[in-house]
Amino acid sequence: LVLRWAKALMHIAQNISVSIDEDQLLLGRAGSKLGRYGILYPEALQQIVDAYCDRKGLNRENISVGFCYTATGDTWYYNPDVWYYSASMYKVPVMMILAERYKAGEITDETKISGLSLAEANELILVYSHNDYAHAMMHYIGTDAECRTLYQQYAQLPQDYYVQDFYDYSYFTARFMTQVMQTLYNEQERFPNVVEHLLRAQPHEYFRAGITDVEIAQKYGNFQDSLGRQFTHDTGIVYTENPFILTIMTKNMGAQDTVIAGLCGAFEDYARSLDAQLPAWQEARRLAEQEEAQRRAEEEARLTAEQNAAQTEAEPEGVIT
Repeated sequence: LVLRWAKALMHIAQNISVSIDEDQLLLGRAGSKLGRYGILYPEALQQIVDAYCDRKGLNRENISVGFCYTATGDTWYYNPDVWYYSASMYKVPVMMILAERYKAGEITDETKISGLSLAEANELILVYSHNDYAHAMMHYIGTDAECRTLYQQYAQLPQDYYVQDFYDYSYFTARFMTQVMQTLYNEQERFPNVVEHLLRAQPHEYFRAGITDVEIAQKYGNFQDSLGRQFTHDTGIVYTENPFILTIMTKNMGAQDTVIAGLCGAFEDYARSLDAQLPAWQEARRLAEQEEAQRRAEEEARLTAEQNAAQTEAEPEGVIT
């Protein structure tokens, strides 16, 4: 078994290209708690955010990040379970709920909700982030708490994960919002018209200010509360060769738009480096799984042989008369 894994690791070392910056002390590792065959390097991702915050003089505690490389489904988080006021990000799960009802035939593009057709609601809420119409959609679905309870179906988090502020005041975490966007990406046919409208949102702002050469389906959030706390976020699907999902949530960050755009550009670079590594990683994973299947087959054959031998020894010898 040790020899087999050594061969698999040698294949990785011989085929995966690695870029090391001058100030990079920790390169990372292949595989981690993120998955047995994970492609992500947690230390490299941590360094992206830490180094950016340090260069800009930002408080690391006031930013949270969720990243998913869709080619493998691997995810990574930074301060993932800090609760922030969601601002307009909540409009994504609201319209996902209505999209499912549209898919089921319960409503149509011309169904009037508070005088607005669903087609108009998608345009005004997802593209132009209209607050009053978004509230009208929520009231059509149910109470605020009932609506937010329905959001939970789009994430894979236990019930006790959610704090009361989630239900009462629309507080989200980067982990929650990233999982919502994963569901939207992985099951796009389940939510007609949602991604299509997000692709047109904020064409020169937020993530799009950091990346201009690929399509991005994004939804921002921006709000200052009565205590003067500034919440600025963005979440989106970035359509590089192998798309990645990114959520960035900030509080009192200062120059939030620049921070969000700058970090998105850094994660694009990282995702493109993964694209270059992906063929070798897939081959290494195939070889590792093949070796594991062979090991299990040999182990099962050994156990079967031992059981047969034990049964033969236990059988009584024939009696000669």
